[in-house]
Amino acid sequence: MPGIRQKIRALSTANRPFSITVRVESVRQLTPGFRRVTVSSDEFGEYADPAPADAFKLLIPPDGHGRVDFPQRGEDGLPFWPEGAVQPVLRAFTVRAYDAAARRLEFDVAEHATGVAMDWVAATAPGSLIGLAGMRREFAVGDGAEAFLFVADASALPAVAAITESLDTTAPVEAYLTVTHEQDRALLPARDNLTVHWVTDLTTALDQHPTPPRRTQVWLGAEASVVRTLRRRILDDWHIDRDDLHAAAYWKAGQDSTQLDSINLVRYQKAAEEGHNMVDPDLRERIELTL
Repeated sequence: MPGIRQKIRALSTANRPFSITVRVESVRQLTPGFRRVTVSSDEFGEYADPAPADAFKLLIPPDGHGRVDFPQRGEDGLPFWPEGAVQPVLRAFTVRAYDAAARRLEFDVAEHATGVAMDWVAATAPGSLIGLAGMRREFAVGDGAEAFLFVADASALPAVAAITESLDTTAPVEAYLTVTHEQDRALLPARDNLTVHWVTDLTTALDQHPTPPRRTQVWLGAEASVVRTLRRRILDDWHIDRDDLHAAAYWKAGQDSTQLDSINLVRYQKAAEEGHNMVDPDLRERIELTL
């Protein structure tokens, strides 16, 4: 029976990338660690088959305001900007909620002392326009899953919140999570079959967790080296089938998002030249976790 990896592969293959202009409706402080941004656009008609924790990128002007050009896509499906185009700074976010009838989308921004995204969200106001490019599929329920396990740091908390809120199951759901501020825990919706462990170190969080006795779908989202460590544990020690595991590096220590995107783009270009499937989650895992 297909697990999360096969399901994401199928969703990604059918997915149609789009770039649109959205209007900011509101920005509000949710917790000390997060602000919620609401945007809307008639162009959201291009957003087909929304799924929990879909990922997109904001196209932020390099100077924080003004216009930017949308990317074009080559035969390999990878985005590029032709010579002379005004290239934006890209920052990734997760869809927290989407209202198809109103064509309105919400996403959460983690607070940082400095950074392009933080500068933008601090300066933006209702009525502001911004480019949005999406969507990348991050979750699907695998057939036959008897339990769900999530391990994530604060960067992936909005994704875990969206996923756990959407799960239509009575199967046990367990999560090991870290947050920057204790109040940020309120972002995770409560549900009767969800057990949450708030921890300080994800690399050791699973040390006391018993090997799952049933078919368990596992979702990892954190810093790249942490995800690699957890991935090895889950595959080698627990013998979880790779098709039941989704492992995503939400950031990498020592590199900002712009640097990381540039490095990964070169890797994706090389993979495209070698004939690999650009939407295969196996390829993404190898490139973004540098396996």
